[in-house]
This record gives sequence, structure tokens and C-alpha cells, in this order.
Amino acid sequence: MKKIAAKKRPASGAPVYVAVVMRKGVNFSNREPHKDWSCFVDAKKEDAVKRALTAACDWVRRYGEYDICVGKLTESVFVPVQFKFEKL
Repeated sequence: MKKIAAKKRPASGAPVYVAVVMRKGVNFSNREPHKDWSCFVDAKKEDAVKRALTAACDWVRRYGEYDICVGKLTESVFVPVQFKFEKL
């Protein structure tokens, strides 16, 4: 299997922020029902946080409390595309 390449964002690019919403006290990601998580990416930190808060407030009524982690994105990960040839 090939390695996944991580590249720094170009210096000319504007900062990008991410707000991750996850179940309170859970330190892993899981998209199963009642273990939801989601992330919101935006050029403005305030906008990413606002969208995350909106989702968390909606979900808290159905699934319980959520934590929101916020940070600046500094790298991108590019997963290599792999092709497999088959005889026709």
C-alpha cells in the first residue's frame, strides 16, 4: 500500500478553520447512530464555529451533549488513487 502524502497549504492561501462536533467525552469518530460527529470548514473561524454550534444545538435534543474542537488547518492529505487492470 502506498503512503498517504501530507502537503502544507500554500503560503498564498487564506487560513482555513475547522470545527469538529463530537459526542461529549468521546475521543474517537464514529458515524453510527447516537455516536455522530461532523466537521465544518470555513475561511473564517467564527463561521465554522457558528455552523458547528447550530448542529450541536440541534443534535443535543436527540442524542445528548456534544464537544466542539476548533483549529486552523495547516496541511492537506491526498489519498493516492490506485487502479487495478483486468483482462477483458
